[in-house]
Amino acid sequence: LFTAAAALGYAPSRAFRRGAQADAFKQLQRAAGCFAAAHDMVRPAIWGLDPRWEPASLSPDLGLEMLSALRDLMLAQAQHAFHQKAVDEGTSPSVRAKLAEQAAL
Repeated sequence: LFTAAAALGYAPSRAFRRGAQADAFKQLQRAAGCFAAAHDMVRPAIWGLDPRWEPASLSPDLGLEMLSALRDLMLAQAQHAFHQKAVDEGTSPSVRAKLAEQAAL
């Protein structure tokens, strides 16, 4: 899942270059979903009644904090892509301001 998320997170850079912000938006959302799924798989394996792994045994990129941060980063990038699409389509400044405000959260 981590590798799939990384690939989906990289692919939008090509989509941006060819002006396909909608594709970039979808790929970034999918990457965020993969990171969220990885988080949901790792969490019970290190917590709970019968943990299978010691948290210290995980590589830093599979830590719960890192997976959450990467998920949030992909969602922020998706919001940026959506805002950029609105800018490219010439939407009104008030709509763009609302999108930018949501992206800032």
